[in-house]
Amino acid sequence: MGRVSEGFGRRRFLKGAAVLGAAGATGALPAVASAGDRLPEAERVTFSVPGLDPAHDGLRVAQLSDLHVGPRAVPGAARAAIEQANAFEPDLVVLTGDYLSHRRSDVADVREHLGGLRGPVLAVLGNHDVWLDPAGAAAALRGHGYEVLENAWTSLRLRGAPVVLDGITLPAERFPRLSEKMFRERDSTIYQLYQERYGINVVRSAERLSAALADRPSAKLLGVAAGAPLLRIRRTALTYHNVPVELRTSLVNTAEHEYFSDLGKN
Repeated sequence: MGRVSEGFGRRRFLKGAAVLGAAGATGALPAVASAGDRLPEAERVTFSVPGLDPAHDGLRVAQLSDLHVGPRAVPGAARAAIEQANAFEPDLVVLTGDYLSHRRSDVADVREHLGGLRGPVLAVLGNHDVWLDPAGAAAALRGHGYEVLENAWTSLRLRGAPVVLDGITLPAERFPRLSEKMFRERDSTIYQLYQERYGINVVRSAERLSAALADRPSAKLLGVAAGAPLLRIRRTALTYHNVPVELRTSLVNTAEHEYFSDLGKN
């Protein structure tokens, strides 16, 4: 959830969550769709999380994976999965990749068939999407109003309970006239904003973790008591030749979440 789950990894998520996908439990796409192909079936799993914020008790998350639209897909499978997800009335929907099948033109099917999910929707790309047309797949998902995370993070308030507080420091000479309005109205990730507007590519990052106590302003924003223990994450983003371009400091309430970093892996 949020910055805490940055780089959590599509594979690790699939190991610990219910999967509702058009390709079936194995994630393998059938070579040819036939009349006997089954539509996806939802599996419901309940997790017990010690120390969970009372606001998140009973939180409902729908995860859809390997929807694989296109001419070889099972007819109606993607729409059936979306209808089942909506019937679950989730507080959050996560899409964990592989929307395309075998052709770049499958992007058109993403635009046609994958809309209509209700609730906040977060999406990541899978290996098929990255191989075929990552920009097209991401744009099609964003066209449905879904938030797409590409080597990035986001923060969420679910049922009013905050998860993380982030602060970003940038060198003014590298980012002239950068404004809050640009941040809020960007079409994609922050790193993509750096690249498209300023020609700055973030090629790697380094993180340091330490313990911290919530001061009064942070405590108020995170909804914890002043002096509550927090996890502090200091991330330095670097461009070519190891030149630092961004310092990001995150304060995480780990009473309900753990930090997992799996950078650079699919």
